[in-house]
Amino acid sequence: MFRYFIMKSIKSFVRQKLFFYLNLIGFSAGLACTILLFLFVRDEYLYDRFHEKGDRIYRLILKGSQSGQDIEASIHSFLLQPLIQEKIPEIENSVQLLNMSDNVFSIDGKILTVPGIFTTPDFFKLFSFDLIIG
Repeated sequence: MFRYFIMKSIKSFVRQKLFFYLNLIGFSAGLACTILLFLFVRDEYLYDRFHEKGDRIYRLILKGSQSGQDIEASIHSFLLQPLIQEKIPEIENSVQLLNMSDNVFSIDGKILTVPGIFTTPDFFKLFSFDLIIG
């Protein structure tokens, strides 16, 4: 049975090369799109799942409009963290991050500009990153 299908495919290829190549290109494009979609969904699903408490980690998103444009950002005031923890007792812990691109430090008269991220002390209670140094 399998041999029959192989022989029929070869005969079809010899007779109608254009349709064979069109079908092959369509099949290849469909397979490539399916694989890319699977990889995208897998990546989105596994986002932050490597943490021990990954199933209980959520991100606060600000949705609103400014000057007539809808905005969606993960930016909020540092004063919001204590207020949220006070008003919503289900929140076990919260962390804030501040991304600073140009941090200026002065050590022994030497001025250093170092990029970095500042966070609240509970960062390592919530996230399970391994420290290399520090």
